[in-house]
Amino acid sequence: MLSVTTERSDFDRAIFDLVPLPMWIYDLDTLRFLAVNKEAIHHYGYSEEEFKQMTIRDIRPQEDIPKLEEAVERTKSRLKKFKKSIFRHQKRDGSIMYVQIKGNTINFNGIQAEIVTATELTELYEKERNLDKAYKELSFSEKRFRSLIENGRDLVAIIDLDGKYKYVAPTSTTVLGMDPEAFVGKNAFEFIYEDDARQVKAQLDKMKVSKSASIGAYRFPDANGDLRWFKTELSNHLNTPLIEGIIANTQEVTAEIKEKIVNDLFTELTLTFAKSLSLISSLDQALQRLVLLPKIRVSEIWLVAPDHSELHLVSKSSQQSKFALFHQQTQELTSFTEEDGLAGKVWKEKKVVIWDDLGANKDFLRAEAARAVGLSTGIGLPIYVWR
Repeated sequence: MLSVTTERSDFDRAIFDLVPLPMWIYDLDTLRFLAVNKEAIHHYGYSEEEFKQMTIRDIRPQEDIPKLEEAVERTKSRLKKFKKSIFRHQKRDGSIMYVQIKGNTINFNGIQAEIVTATELTELYEKERNLDKAYKELSFSEKRFRSLIENGRDLVAIIDLDGKYKYVAPTSTTVLGMDPEAFVGKNAFEFIYEDDARQVKAQLDKMKVSKSASIGAYRFPDANGDLRWFKTELSNHLNTPLIEGIIANTQEVTAEIKEKIVNDLFTELTLTFAKSLSLISSLDQALQRLVLLPKIRVSEIWLVAPDHSELHLVSKSSQQSKFALFHQQTQELTSFTEEDGLAGKVWKEKKVVIWDDLGANKDFLRAEAARAVGLSTGIGLPIYVWR
């Protein structure tokens, strides 16, 4: 055991005070502070006089005192001169810190004591603890997570706050027909249907201050360019080690949306013909809803002229700006006879007519325009109105 007396020179005291780490000497029996250096006074917030009225219990959280007393008992019987341990300490302001304690037993003016040096490791300890927690959580859920992203029907991705893909699960291949590599490094807004981008962006922006957000139904193309409907739950993991992004869990809702659109459209058409409203205006609204269906690119309504001599194009709508070109390139064709085109064929036969390969169909008078925008199949059906 080292031996220290108060008769040591002022030089020894100066060395004690100049050590850039908190140090103190305490009585192993009473646990009273016998001496503290200037760094301990500065770091813990107590004056030297206050320290000398305290015990080392006073710088510990109440729940840690049994652990402290056990450590002191071990110190009394310890044969080795040196020890090192991690403990929680409490400052005068009540804040908790993690410290590494190094100590040696000494004889201080005839008192069995211990001289202690404390090194604060709070920042490092918290970081390591968070990493350990993250690894454990990932390990615990690894099998479930792997099953979800590889065998499920959900599209799981990690994006940043701007929507850039950092990771995309393999299910993108089964759901969209597109490999994950087709997305990673690109921005989600390069794919999301332009009319839906604003509402998606609004929800993503919430993640700057929120833990989660829900994106309602929006359209996203598959490998064939067909627009499918999806909804997404966002979860903020920007500060989670190994993730550092927004987890986007996406489910397809095309069938539900399609059913709703069809039902709404039927109701809308029924009300249109039942009320004495503007027929053309109502039909325009109905067609705008019709092109929300995934594979309907262009829709039109042709009405028979009062003298039954020809058909007139009275309403039209298109799914995207690309398909609006179809109508722009054929804007001079606004009327057909009973023998002309798909509409004339339906009028003549009074039944559903389906034409495939429109771009090569000589009977389809707008074949060149259909070929230019990629329209492949035309379906015509008669609508009867009784008044």
